[in-house]
Amino acid sequence: GLNSDFYCLPVAKREVNRIALRKAAISGKECFFLGTDSAPHLRKWKAFCGCAGIFNSPVAIESYLTVFEEENALNNFEKFASLNGPNFYNLSPNKEKLKIVARPNKIEELIDVIEEEKIVEQIKPFHAGETLNWKIEGVHD
Repeated sequence: GLNSDFYCLPVAKREVNRIALRKAAISGKECFFLGTDSAPHLRKWKAFCGCAGIFNSPVAIESYLTVFEEENALNNFEKFASLNGPNFYNLSPNKEKLKIVARPNKIEELIDVIEEEKIVEQIKPFHAGETLNWKIEGVHD
């Protein structure tokens, strides 16, 4: 079955499709690049109507890095995450760089939505409760 917290469209209907998508992303080919679309639906809407979308912005880079590590393709990550996209659109890459370290990173189960200093709802992030092997430690020039 589908987990409404981690359900997005279009769905990779077969395992062969999911594997092909991973292989394309890690390939290093210039036509593939990161394009994260994060969807922070409130818990009540995920449970009530199963809204499609995954809230991945808090862990997107770490999540992608996990895939590249699992596929032994860390050498292609910078191209996928930072270079191929700007090249495709004839833009200069960002000058800022992320400092990412290989260190256990426990992902929160839920993130509070606060209005007027009061918790009004919660959102479940991608990889909730999991420990990833990567952590962003900062940004520098």
